[in-house]
Order: sequence, then C-alpha cells, then structure tokens
Amino acid sequence: GMAYKDIPVTIASAPVSINVKEVPNTKKPVTYTGAVGKFQFDVQLDKLSCSTDDALKLKLLIRGSGNLKLIEAPVFDLPKGLEKYDPIVIDSITGRTTAIEGFKQFEYALLPTAPGDYEIAPIMFSYFNPATQQYESIVSQPIHLHVVLGKQLPANKKDKLSQFHNYNRSINAQNPFYAFGHAWYWMIMLLVGLFLVIQLTKHKWQKMWSAWIDKRNNRSNRVALKRMKKAQVFLDQKQIELFYEEVSKAIWLYLSDTLTIDLASLSKEAALEKLAARQLEQKIIDNVTAVINDCEMALYAPSIAEHKMQQTYQDTIAIITHIENSKK
Repeated sequence: GMAYKDIPVTIASAPVSINVKEVPNTKKPVTYTGAVGKFQFDVQLDKLSCSTDDALKLKLLIRGSGNLKLIEAPVFDLPKGLEKYDPIVIDSITGRTTAIEGFKQFEYALLPTAPGDYEIAPIMFSYFNPATQQYESIVSQPIHLHVVLGKQLPANKKDKLSQFHNYNRSINAQNPFYAFGHAWYWMIMLLVGLFLVIQLTKHKWQKMWSAWIDKRNNRSNRVALKRMKKAQVFLDQKQIELFYEEVSKAIWLYLSDTLTIDLASLSKEAALEKLAARQLEQKIIDNVTAVINDCEMALYAPSIAEHKMQQTYQDTIAIITHIENSKK
C-alpha cells in the first residue's frame, strides 16, 4: 500500500476582532437575569386539583435562540401552603455543535401542605432582544390550584382530640406539678411526631425521585435509539458530518440522562468515572471513549473519520444496549 509520514506544521490564523456590547442599564426590568436573544416562555402545572398527599410538577419552559446555557430560572414566589424544591434543569443544548437554538426547562417539585384554593401568581421572564435593542418581558397566566385534605385525621377524631386537650387543661389548672409534666410529655410527643413527618416526607420524595429517574432513563433510551435511526440514514448516504453530529447528540444526551449528570457538568471524564463506578465491562467503557473521540475527530478530519462510520455506529448501539441490560 501507499506509505505516508506525519510532518508537524505550525500555522496561524488571521486575528479575529469581536465587538462585545454591554446590555443597556436603562429600562432594565428587575426580573432580568442575563438572557439575550429571542425567546418564548410558558408555565405549566401538571395538576389543577390534588390532595395534600400529592406531589406536583411546575414546569418553566424557555424556548428560542440565544444564550440558553447562561439563562437562570425566573424568580417567583409561591403562596403559603405550597413548598417547592430545587429545580431539575433540562435543555437541548449539548455544547458539541454550533447550534444556538433549543429550549431550557426548569422543573420544580411542589408539595401542598394544607388544603385550600391557591393562586400561583403570574411569573415574568425578561430578556434583551438584540434585534430590537430593547428589553422584552413575557408574563404567564395565573394558575389556580384546588387542594383537598389527604389521609389525615377525620373531623370526628379532631373533635375528640380537641375535647381531650380541654380536659387536660382543666386538670393542669388545678395541679401545677402535673402541668409541668404534661408540658414535657407533649414536647416529646411533638418531637416524635415531627420525626415521623420528616421520615414520611423523605420517603415520599425518594419514591417520587426514583420514579422520575426511571421515567427519564426510559425516555433517554427511546430518544437515543431514535437518533441512531436517523444516523443510520446519514450512514447509508455517506453524509459524514451529519452522521457524526447525530451520533454525538445521541451519546451525550443518553449519558447525561442515564448517569444523571447535568449537561452543564457533563464531560468525558465525568461520564467515564460514573460508568466505571457501575462496574461495566472495560470494553464498553473503551467504546464510549472511542465513540466520543471519533465524533470530535470528524469535526476536524472528516476524510479520516469516513472509514470509521460503520464501526462508530455499531459501537454506539452496543454501548446503549449493554448499559440498558445492566439496569435489569
């Protein structure tokens, strides 16, 4: 065959000037958190009626083009009686392509602590639009939520409990020593009750989190295989760049969902470390490294990457299949 020799060559590109403007300080909304571009904003609650035993999902979806990676969650308050937890952040930007369009979603878990009718006030998202050179704000509609009492003490038991408290108060008024002991007794009972509530809430949250992880993993498998079907089309058509771009999206998004690593923190090192912790076969871990390296190489040397397309496709399918089987 033909022999070749690698010769290092140093070249330099022409300097590139970038003019970065600051966003104007005049007329800046108090709700502005750094978003620049053109966006749509939507707020959704998965249930409008529930009980105090239920957990809710509040989704804030930002879609459009701009600095999606840098956008922070809009600030909002909830009425007393609704508790929120730190959001799960999902976005469509992998950082491996030049695309700046996509979405970013902040998903909050809400827990109602008391029955009643609640209104989640309109939530405002503000951004600077370079096309109009103006700040623009989008305000969601208010959301009304009806909460009923869950599996707690029924009314008749509450009445008996109230009578029992009144009976104890009458005894305490006559016997100061008993009142002192009674206070300590109820303090201990309060601490025990508080401990039980914390444990039950923790158990409920863990079940909800586990169910969400299972749903996310199932979704990640379907999405990855769907992308690989698209990659198969590009493979058959010998479209090198589109093939590797689709494989890159498939493997990175699959690893992010399966290993529960936020896309902002996802790297080759972080993914390999978590895969090793799962005690997967070394061959699979090596395949992950090879696929990621091949996708990166295709950006700079597509002619060299062309002959690896079939192997890259097979390795990626093997990775997804093996990891899915290891979950069973």
